Amino acid sequence: MVWQFGPVRLWPVSLAQVDEQAWQVLSADEQARAARFRFEPPRLQFVATRAALRRILGRYCHVPPTAIRFAYGPHGKPSLAWPRCGVHFNVSHTDGLALCALAPRPVGVDVERVRAVDVAALAGRVCAPAEVAALLALPPAQQTTAFFVTWTRKEAYVKARGVGFAQSLRQVVVQPAPRGWQMWDFAPQPGYVASVALPDVKPSAADAPDSGF
Repeated sequence: MVWQFGPVRLWPVSLAQVDEQAWQVLSADEQARAARFRFEPPRLQFVATRAALRRILGRYCHVPPTAIRFAYGPHGKPSLAWPRCGVHFNVSHTDGLALCALAPRPVGVDVERVRAVDVAALAGRVCAPAEVAALLALPPAQQTTAFFVTWTRKEAYVKARGVGFAQSLRQVVVQPAPRGWQMWDFAPQPGYVASVALPDVKPSAADAPDSGF
């Protein structure tokens, strides 16, 4: 299954198990990074997510997955160092599920499993006052899912910009979407929410659905 939002394509990756070939797809530094995880679930999630990303990028760039080379921004966001095929990407994972997003320009994606949380407390830490007020004005049964939608929007936005948590999430207002940005929210599986963020520019031939995106 592949989802498409505008020029963005997203692939779900099950993290329930790792296929036997995933480890061989990783580079030596990725294998070393995986080995540093103290516990098996996070290690397996990293291996499965990175192997899936390499396979998807390899398909779009017409190279073997093992040939992909990454560069990293000042806040850790990876990008393609080689091949330079005009593809931008982002990944996110949570309990049991990962998403890989590809687009013709910088993109951010975040996925979260919806779970019981103290909405008022968490929203006060990561949301702007107007966002907090809007969340708490909802019926109690809707507040938890609405909070996670807002959370994934914030994560996707800062990831697309490549700034990570260098910018306080309370300063990032995503309801509605920031000016100059497109955002999409969806449920990749029951019990999960996800958001995608993309700079809003005039469509070009590179963004056409039949161009590979």
